[in-house]
Amino acid sequence: MKIKKLTVKNIGIVVDEKIIFDKPLNLFYGEIRQGKSTLAINSIKLLFGGSFPDDLIRHGEKEASVALEFDNAMLQRRFYINKKGILIAKPIEFTIDNKKPDGGPIEAIKKLVNPFLLDQDFLIKKTELERQRYFIELFGVDTDALDAEYKRLEAEAKDLRVEIKAFGEIDTTEVTKPDVDKLVAEKQRIDAENSSMKTGYENEVFEERQTTAKYNMAVYEHNNNIAKAKEKIDYCESEIYNYQTTVGELEVQIAHLKAKIYERKAMQTSLSQWLDDPKNMNEQTKLEVQIPEPDYLPTSDLEEQISNAKANAIRYDQYLGALERQAEKDQAKETLRSKEHRQREIKAQKAAKLREVSDNSGVPDLVFDDDGNLTYQNTAAGMLSNSQLMELSSELSKLYPEGLGIELIDRAESLGRSIFNYVQRAKDEEKTILATIVGEKPANVPESIGVFVVEQGRVVKESKEEEKTEEFADI
Repeated sequence: MKIKKLTVKNIGIVVDEKIIFDKPLNLFYGEIRQGKSTLAINSIKLLFGGSFPDDLIRHGEKEASVALEFDNAMLQRRFYINKKGILIAKPIEFTIDNKKPDGGPIEAIKKLVNPFLLDQDFLIKKTELERQRYFIELFGVDTDALDAEYKRLEAEAKDLRVEIKAFGEIDTTEVTKPDVDKLVAEKQRIDAENSSMKTGYENEVFEERQTTAKYNMAVYEHNNNIAKAKEKIDYCESEIYNYQTTVGELEVQIAHLKAKIYERKAMQTSLSQWLDDPKNMNEQTKLEVQIPEPDYLPTSDLEEQISNAKANAIRYDQYLGALERQAEKDQAKETLRSKEHRQREIKAQKAAKLREVSDNSGVPDLVFDDDGNLTYQNTAAGMLSNSQLMELSSELSKLYPEGLGIELIDRAESLGRSIFNYVQRAKDEEKTILATIVGEKPANVPESIGVFVVEQGRVVKESKEEEKTEEFADI
């Protein structure tokens, strides 16, 4: 597509101007605030949508419009002030080959428009982060999925390293499992045998105590009888003494008393004889139970073996736990190695993708490093000078499809001899370049350049066909 005609009505200080373009490079000369940018730059930008100032329409007018005719298309935008005094923009009108594009004019324009067409400082005005996003979209350097996976793997690897460190040193020295149950069963058998022996012994002791108790009761009764006999002897001796001392006084009763003496002596003799019997003379001694305890089976060694076996069983359980933790640790290490390997793969994929983008970007000296950072002419993106950014912008502008075939340059005073490069680039890229320059137009202008002098919003003079001259280099 190539532009042919621009019509501007009641925009700013412009009343009604129609400009025909038939040269690859078109320069708009004039002093400041004369309407150069309104005609050559801002009016065209209005055609692509976006915001506009409240005083856009010429003072005293109610309607305004901008129309741009191409060799096979028409782009137009109209404005008006409603009854409430509010400036309103009508929908953009766009036709290609006399037909409205599918999807509406906005989507069609987005596909055709070059951002550098709307703003030559498009790249300069962006922050470093915004430039980074722009290049990602422009060159398809979308490594978000790889970066997200790498970040996720890095977080998971970090957690795994902490987990592995938390395991510490694990002692997996082999421990044989002891047969504690067997030792306990043997101890129970011996305890049962000893219990049976103890029961028999306790029964014998009980029976012996019963017999001893009976014997001791008999001893008690025997000893009690001896004590009573001794008391009777003592009583008889006392009475005999009394009787003997009173014999003289009781002469009358002597016979009677002698009979009694005889009787008492007989009793004394009987008792003495009873006492003289070895069985009756002495007190009998109580019996004590003296049955030796049985010789129980020893269990102390077995109890020590059981205690040691239980301790070994605990160590064996700890050993099994250590083996399980070691297996978990080994699994964590293997998982970590797998994730680190995948991270290296991601880095390699990202680096390869970025190298491919760098090689195929179409912009000389534009390079993406392995981390996706951009450098141009060996300068980091954040350190690029304005001149480098302008040069880069020019190179990037070439990457866009033919689109609308327009390039806008505001205040191109510093073009100098490079103006011929712009002419050649416009021819090579089959586009029309519009540029504004503050000041008077030069006396001699090459035939490949269109010149428009603007005063008070009007084009007052167009260039004539003149011979190409080197004097133009002094611009």
